[in-house]
Amino acid sequence: MTQNDLQQSVAATAAARNYQLNLNALRSSQPDLATTLTPAAPQAEWLLARDGSLTARTAGAWWSGCSLPLRAAQTLLEKLDLSAAVSCFLSPTHAAQLRVILDRLCGGKSFIAVVPEPVDLRFILACDSFEAAIGGGRLWFVTGQHWDDDLEQLLIANDGLPIPGQFVRTTLVEAEQLNEMIRVGQGVFSREINRRAQAVRTFLTTPRTAQSGRVCVIAPSVFRLWEDAGGVLKMIADGQNWQTIDPDDSRQASPVTFARAAAGCEAVVLIDASRADLPAELASETKVITWLTGVAIPRFVPHGVHDRLFIADPQRRAAAIAAGWPGDRIMVATWPAGWHGQVYSPARDFRDDQGTGKQAGQPERVLSIIANTIAIPSPDFELSSQNILWESIRRHITDDPFVVGPDVNAYLRGWLTSAGIGDEAVDHAAFVQRLILPAYQQGLARWLIRGNIKLRLFGRGWGDIEEFAPHHLGEIDDRAALHRAIESSAALVHVWPANGAHPIDATGRPVLRRASRSKELWLTEAKRLARVERHPPSNTASPLSAELICRAAGLTQPS
Repeated sequence: MTQNDLQQSVAATAAARNYQLNLNALRSSQPDLATTLTPAAPQAEWLLARDGSLTARTAGAWWSGCSLPLRAAQTLLEKLDLSAAVSCFLSPTHAAQLRVILDRLCGGKSFIAVVPEPVDLRFILACDSFEAAIGGGRLWFVTGQHWDDDLEQLLIANDGLPIPGQFVRTTLVEAEQLNEMIRVGQGVFSREINRRAQAVRTFLTTPRTAQSGRVCVIAPSVFRLWEDAGGVLKMIADGQNWQTIDPDDSRQASPVTFARAAAGCEAVVLIDASRADLPAELASETKVITWLTGVAIPRFVPHGVHDRLFIADPQRRAAAIAAGWPGDRIMVATWPAGWHGQVYSPARDFRDDQGTGKQAGQPERVLSIIANTIAIPSPDFELSSQNILWESIRRHITDDPFVVGPDVNAYLRGWLTSAGIGDEAVDHAAFVQRLILPAYQQGLARWLIRGNIKLRLFGRGWGDIEEFAPHHLGEIDDRAALHRAIESSAALVHVWPANGAHPIDATGRPVLRRASRSKELWLTEAKRLARVERHPPSNTASPLSAELICRAAGLTQPS
């Protein structure tokens, strides 16, 4: 067998395997579509393209007309902004285009691929393995001459899937054909919007007796470092057998899903949202409990007679009242101790018999920074004054991160005023998220390293910066990784300018905060906390719990 024959054999085997995996996944997610597809991959000359993708030749020509489909897809879709929860990809010409989109999709987003020719769909299913995306509800297909009817039926059968909010297309398909598909697709979406609006009204207005103690919890499942309120709520809900909706699963993200789940519930629990963000038909008697963990205070709706606002940071009470929430509707509900996976226990003190603070096989516990950061770019603004402003702020914070006060926006406005630059001329979010915050984080890490304090860095971005890479121990991509990082730390560094409560305070580790300390006193405290001795956490007053939720909603408390 020649090398070429061997490569073709490998490619053909991969195509057959991909097709079967995808077909099996479709039998669960879209069984009607699966029955229309042949049980085996199409006959073709299967090849591994030079860009690493799997493709095919038929009748002596490249399928899709391109010998480098992955490279072409990356170029065609380079500037694509997938802003909608669900997108609709019109006439993809190769599986590589779907792969590029999937690799860019963040949690909770999905897309529907409209493939007018069934034979093209069969080739797509053979050229890549989409098993996980299909099974996870992130990728859907419609095909055939009457694809619009199938699209409508797909949305009806899966009404938890949001209606697509944007079309994706490439220049490989004629504009006239795409424009007609858009016109037809918009008609489908319009009809489905009306049907779903009626379904929501029916669910929420049909008289029914609320089931005693029934609670609906909206809890995002995707892990977000230090913003894992969804994981906390899910843990509480599971312990009480409450109903949960996961908006990070696109199959549960539509208003219909909420209306169906909330009908007959006594209470609804949300994170950083309120009744104002829910369908207007929700009965005023339904109790809406908001847990505020973020910055923006959700709007108070007066007709929600039993609604309550839980604030994770007691210091936000005044701001919540100023935003319209009555004082008697506001309760403190901080992050529960051990919310990251395990409550602190003196029994897990990792001491050996000599009391050295280290157990055989266990790494020494030292000070840790657990946060995502980025290498600070030098953007090329159109106005030179903004380039100068950016570099001036970077130097200012690099020399002394404590120059950034607790109000980051006020710090930026001060610079704009001194530079004579109007507020409207600057992208505030870019300056804060891409410059001020990472410069502050990195400035603190730099102080600790230069102060000869043992430091470990966890999270994205640190390994990409030369001076910090030797101290970087890895990224934190899930709750288990966060738990391990916390367990390996003697103390944690608070690396955000704001002074308010933060979930880091409920991890069971002492926290190094700037407070009103000078650099010298801050470093002295860092050296004290970096010792291997363990410190039990201070008690967290009024942590979020099932008991607290039930008490606020006037429900029978769980045993």
